[in-house]
Amino acid sequence: MASLDVIRNELKHVTVETDRLKKKKGKVDSTVQNLNFKILRAKSKLEPVSAAEEKARSIVMSLSHTLEKLKTKIEEAKKENEDVSQEVVRQELEVGKASEALALEKLKTLKETRHIKLNGTITPARGAKFQKTASPAARHISPFTIKKRKKVIPNLTKLFWG
Repeated sequence: MASLDVIRNELKHVTVETDRLKKKKGKVDSTVQNLNFKILRAKSKLEPVSAAEEKARSIVMSLSHTLEKLKTKIEEAKKENEDVSQEVVRQELEVGKASEALALEKLKTLKETRHIKLNGTITPARGAKFQKTASPAARHISPFTIKKRKKVIPNLTKLFWG
C-alpha cells in the first residue's frame, strides 16, 4: 500500500504539474497571440511609411535631376547673356566708329570748303576780303533766310463778275 500511496502522490504531483504547464502554455499562447497582433499592426503601419519613403526618394531624385538641369540652363543663359551684351558692345563700338568717321569726313570737307573760300578772297596783302551788303539787317548772321516780298495783284475779275 505504501507503493500505491507513492503512486497516488506521484499522480497528484503529475496532475498539479500538468495543470501548471497547461496554465503556462495558455499564458505563452496568449503572449504569442498578443505579439502576433502587435507584429501585424506594426506591419500595417510600416507599409504606408515604406511606400511614402520610396515616393519621397523618387521625388528627391527627380528634384535633384531638375535642379541639375536648371543649373545647366542658368549657365547657358548667363553665357548667352554675356555673348549678347558683348555683341551689343561691338555694335555700339561700330556705330561709334562710323559716327566718328562721318564726323571726321564732315570736318575734312568743312576744312576744304573753308580753305577754298579763303583762297578766293585773300588779297595780295594776305588779308581776307569780305563783301559788304547794302542792307544793315543782312550783316547780322541769322539762321533764318530773309526773302524778298512779292507784290500781290488783286484779281479784278471777281470784283466785276460778282
